[in-house]
Amino acid sequence: MWIYRNGSAQILDMETGKLLLGFKIPFHEDLNILDIAELDTNAFVAAEEGFFKIHNLNKNKSQNYITHAYLLNVVVNNEDTLIDNNLHLPYQKQNIKFKIGVPFYYNEEALQVYYKLIKDNVEIVNNATVALQRTIEFNTLEPGKYTFIASTHRNLSDKQIQYNFIIDEVWWKTWWFSMLLAIFIIFVIIIIIRNFIHTKLTARKVFYEKKIALQAERQRISAEFHDDIGATISAMRLTIEMIYKKNKSPELNDDLEKFGKSIQLLSQKVREVIWSMNPENDSLEKLIAYIQPMANSLFENSEINLITSFPEIIPSFIIQGDKRRDIYLTVKEALHNILKHSNATTANLIIEIVNNCLEIEIRDNGKGVNLNSQDSLKYKGYGLSNMALRIKRHKGTINVNANNGTILKFVIPLNAI
Repeated sequence: MWIYRNGSAQILDMETGKLLLGFKIPFHEDLNILDIAELDTNAFVAAEEGFFKIHNLNKNKSQNYITHAYLLNVVVNNEDTLIDNNLHLPYQKQNIKFKIGVPFYYNEEALQVYYKLIKDNVEIVNNATVALQRTIEFNTLEPGKYTFIASTHRNLSDKQIQYNFIIDEVWWKTWWFSMLLAIFIIFVIIIIIRNFIHTKLTARKVFYEKKIALQAERQRISAEFHDDIGATISAMRLTIEMIYKKNKSPELNDDLEKFGKSIQLLSQKVREVIWSMNPENDSLEKLIAYIQPMANSLFENSEINLITSFPEIIPSFIIQGDKRRDIYLTVKEALHNILKHSNATTANLIIEIVNNCLEIEIRDNGKGVNLNSQDSLKYKGYGLSNMALRIKRHKGTINVNANNGTILKFVIPLNAI
């Protein structure tokens, strides 16, 4: 019995069930065969395309028929797809089936199809089908360039089926999206930095405008204090001095002298207020320069010898009026305590700039403060609590040592003032 299909034919022995002869018509693989007839050792093939002759048939010699695999169709995500080569698939179509046909009519269960799948020139699958399996399926394939090869030959040397397809990258993993994302991120960072700098500059501008306005107001108030209140106090002192000279009553003169001292003290405090409010004095150099004459003036008529030490080189630091006033009053109060309570013969005022800190040390050789270190800052009789409050307000520290006299040491970071 002749068995034929497009481009190939076989002779089957009906008694033995063996294939006696198999051949292909290689120059007409798509030949549409209509009938085959034998004459002696020849066979004649009638087809739609014409009439062909096969020479030298030998039915007594069994031959091994060379099977051939054909790609019937391709199914992508359970949908039929044209089997045109170089198929281009979107990233979401990751499941693909290849349906293969093999014309073989004898012992079909023993026939296997060998196949492999290559991705980006790297072999990722090399396998063979089981009995009667004619569908090869791949699921959840990653994006990339693929080549599917199949054959009935184990070594796949003839590559009877070779099918190329491409699965696109996920759009957010493509190079152009990465570039756009990088550009967008850079743009956002630039906008954030620009807005941050603009906000900082605007805030700094507002701060300096307020600072300039505040300095102008301080200058104005300082000038009014100096011109009005200062002049009034000076006039009061002159009036008291004139009355004191004209008056001959000792009791009244004593009262006038006390009143004059009060006005003198008031005048000094007014000068201190004017000094602290004047923005022209907002510097570390001006602060130290103002402390020095104040200290010498306090001990001018005292039996206590005051020894001062000030830095030769003073760094340029801006110190606002309220901070200058706190430091100044702290030093002044500590010196007053020595005059009033210490019974000392010598006092030292040492101002240094160490490790970007303002260090002020005030010591005496008097009787000392009869306090332990835990209670010393709470001792209100010496005003230590007020001094500690002023110094800590500017992130400074105060230490008290009451052995062999009294040592007060203030340390204030310059960046905090």
